[in-house]
Amino acid sequence: MSDGHDLTTALREVADAHRTPPRIPGSEIRRRAAWRRRRRHGALA
Repeated sequence: MSDGHDLTTALREVADAHRTPPRIPGSEIRRRAAWRRRRRHGALA
């Protein structure tokens, strides 16, 4: 019976390791994209 417990523990550890980061609002994503774009274009000049 301990095999089932070990499997549950292992699956929980895998799930914790692959947990997605918290959601970011669309406005923050657009702000970061604009900053990246400006940085890239500035490097070309």
